[in-house]
Amino acid sequence: MPTGYTATIADGITFEQFVMRCARAMGACMSMRDEPMGKPIPERFEPSEYYARSLAESRVKLEQYLAMSVSDSDEQYEASFQQDSEQYEKRVADKNALRDKYRAMLESVKCWTPPTDEHAPFKKFMIEQLSMSMDSDCSTEYDTPPERVTPAEWLVATIKRVRENVVYLDREYRKGVERTESGNQWLASLRKSLLAPSLKEQVND
Repeated sequence: MPTGYTATIADGITFEQFVMRCARAMGACMSMRDEPMGKPIPERFEPSEYYARSLAESRVKLEQYLAMSVSDSDEQYEASFQQDSEQYEKRVADKNALRDKYRAMLESVKCWTPPTDEHAPFKKFMIEQLSMSMDSDCSTEYDTPPERVTPAEWLVATIKRVRENVVYLDREYRKGVERTESGNQWLASLRKSLLAPSLKEQVND
């Protein structure tokens, strides 16, 4: 049975076309794995803009926090605390609402009478699935409300967190650039090998 890579051999594709089609499965072409099979592989890939953009934004945030005055930090903290409190309340409300839905469904399953003895394991299975989902999806054990701190403490913690994020994003950006460049070199070497006279002679023979 042909795969997505071999399906077009019946149409008479060339050796070079087959090689480049299979190259899509390699790490160098990772960004194309969700693209249509017939889309050509570009001469070069560019690094994802995500980390570069996020890094630039985080650096701007860090500068803003470092330059923040005491009065500004007080105002920013209150806004942040309010947002965190609202998000906490929403998470708890959403989990409670979901728990009610799970319990209603669980009660329906428990009240259901299996039509035959062979269906009894099926009922047990449904009960287990609902119980496990309720335990994992509805637990608020580790979901605690935000605690009040001073604006100065909040600012110090925020600067520390943003600094750590800048370091992380910078590291991931550099990794992405290196990974992309390595993939481009791999592709360049592959394309060059397809132009080698010795290979052309082997294929033609």
